[in-house]
Amino acid sequence: EMIQMLHDKAYFESKERNPEKDDIRLDEVAEAIAIGSLRFFLMRTDIDKDLVFDIDEVLDMQGETWAYILYTGARIQSIIDIAWVLVHLDETTAASLLTQPEEFALIKKIAEFNDMIIQAKDELAPYLLCRYLLDIAKSLNSYYASVHIMKSEEKTKIARIMLLKKVREVIQKWMNIVGMKFLERM
Repeated sequence: EMIQMLHDKAYFESKERNPEKDDIRLDEVAEAIAIGSLRFFLMRTDIDKDLVFDIDEVLDMQGETWAYILYTGARIQSIIDIAWVLVHLDETTAASLLTQPEEFALIKKIAEFNDMIIQAKDELAPYLLCRYLLDIAKSLNSYYASVHIMKSEEKTKIARIMLLKKVREVIQKWMNIVGMKFLERM
């Protein structure tokens, strides 16, 4: 019953935002949001704390929710899709072009991924993985707001797109580990 409530609300909100989408696509998106949102809600809290379920909070795209993570992943994907990258850079060259503090913060977060998985496993604390994913999503959204990726000089733009791809890769790996679905579009 809880999944159905989440599904119905996610379907309604998706249809409101995307009236041009067909019912089958809306249903697929709503299902991924509903299941992922419930799992994320259950995982994100330390087991020593009480859980209070609020459907509006669980589906809030601005809060510390699965919908926020999905939105971040879809944002990354849409930037990658519209970027016409004809030149490829090696990772060393690309890294030398990334000089903004927000880029360093993202690179640092990406580098923490494997250690975070080990820590969460060793401490039996999946909420640490949720906290990590929320942190990387917040860093990405802050980066997106402050750095004009698509207006950058061509090589810098390519380096920034490569960074976005790395962030997307981390989000997708996280989702694979916990059995959740990445949505390229919401």
